[in-house]
Amino acid sequence: MKKLLVLIGVLALTIQASYAAGFGAYDAGSINSQYMRDLRTHEMMTRAKNKSAIVQQTTKAEQATKVPVTAHIKKITFVNNEAISTAELENITSGYMGKLATDAMVSKIRKLVAKYYQSNGYFSAIIIPNVANLAKGELIFEIKEGTKNSIIVE
Repeated sequence: MKKLLVLIGVLALTIQASYAAGFGAYDAGSINSQYMRDLRTHEMMTRAKNKSAIVQQTTKAEQATKVPVTAHIKKITFVNNEAISTAELENITSGYMGKLATDAMVSKIRKLVAKYYQSNGYFSAIIIPNVANLAKGELIFEIKEGTKNSIIVE
């Protein structure tokens, strides 16, 4: 019986020693530290990929709205304008017909239309330029009027 207990003890020590020699000495802290480093690395790589995708989308959007410098404005079209007639909007933008369409010019017209909407009580109106047909001389503004508001000062 004593020999059997000694044999079991030696066997247990041999297994424990071979395990430690074969796999190295790990404690719970080192396993968690390695896991956390791997997790941080994965997170950084995911963020970098997401940033790259956002930059590519932004660049594509900028290219889609980029104004060709050689185009001249022949026609300004307004879409979804219900509160203010197209004739009124054409009247305030008629001074820009035939002018060279640049980013600054399109922005200036957009601000003029937005200011006109604000002066008529549409403070939340959004004017979105669409320059897809500008090579043909047509500048399109999509209008989201919102609701008419008034400010009362007592």
